[in-house]
Amino acid sequence: YLNTVLIEENLPCDGVECRIDTLITAQVAPGVFYEYVRQPCVHKTFYNNPTKVVTGFGWILDVGRQYSHAMCVDPMTASAARSCCDAEGNNVATHNYKFEFHGERVTAATNEQQCVADGLSVCDPTTIVAEKPMVITDQSYNFGYPSTNTFFWTDAACTQYVKVRNDGMVAIVHEPVENSNVDGAKPVPFVSEEGSVTYISMPWLQD
Repeated sequence: YLNTVLIEENLPCDGVECRIDTLITAQVAPGVFYEYVRQPCVHKTFYNNPTKVVTGFGWILDVGRQYSHAMCVDPMTASAARSCCDAEGNNVATHNYKFEFHGERVTAATNEQQCVADGLSVCDPTTIVAEKPMVITDQSYNFGYPSTNTFFWTDAACTQYVKVRNDGMVAIVHEPVENSNVDGAKPVPFVSEEGSVTYISMPWLQD
């Protein structure tokens, strides 16, 4: 097997392959895996319809697991994992709902399509559960293990803006819509108003 294989045309999907939006590795034979390296792509810093995604873990007495952090993502990109909410309207979300592999990321549309097909919905959850025992629900945005470093889709809005320093440098800030039923949830620190410290130059117009 070659160390590197360049695919120069789109390949048709087959079976469960058609459910996924992107992949990490591909098995081409028993015990033979290739890492998928995407083509370079430019992603916009600001985009249409920024959507709230959530992560983290907190245990609330008489409620259960709740997320602890949130941020904005582009709903057109495969940036978060599957999450569907119960049909009863109790805002109980099943994380990694019918996922195909650990670390899977899908677009907001793919996530919603699966939820609706099963009579469920996408929501900003009050409580988090897992579909399978192997699925970890104590995700953390800054944890070292990939299985816990995961964001999940919601249907809530999210606002992006910038804060401007005295020298004209700007930093990106995310402001997810708050969920009054989730105790103590905060924006992810590196995009929060207080925590965002990655400043970039801005070509301001001069008088």
